[in-house]
Amino acid sequence: MKKYVKWLIPISIIGMLLAGCQMNSESKSQSNEVKNSKQSAVKKGKKVIKKEQVAYLKKYEKELTEYVKTQNPDISEIKYDWNSVRIVEASNGTPQGGEQLLLIWSYANGSELTNFTLNFTLGDNQMPNIDSVGSDNLSTIED
Repeated sequence: MKKYVKWLIPISIIGMLLAGCQMNSESKSQSNEVKNSKQSAVKKGKKVIKKEQVAYLKKYEKELTEYVKTQNPDISEIKYDWNSVRIVEASNGTPQGGEQLLLIWSYANGSELTNFTLNFTLGDNQMPNIDSVGSDNLSTIED
């Protein structure tokens, strides 16, 4: 009987440990599935927002072109790269950083060598503020 108890206790402890490990791995895999589904939903949400932002900018393409031409009269033709739209964090020299900006790359006078970016601040609805349009490198483009 003592031999039976001697073996029963270690075997039952090993069995409980194995069962605990199995249950732990199942809960991890379930939490990973939830995490992955949340990430894919956020990614899908970002794609939808980006499409809405591009559609919004296309609606104001004429006004953007007028802005660029008033900033640099040497620019006669503009091609916007709608696939280049992205959001960046503006760095203003403080630890918390600045606001988010939406950037779009563009090309002037039919050449990819004469590229420039337009930047916009974003509103609460993640749409670009057309009135906040700016560019750092329009003055460097020559005809």
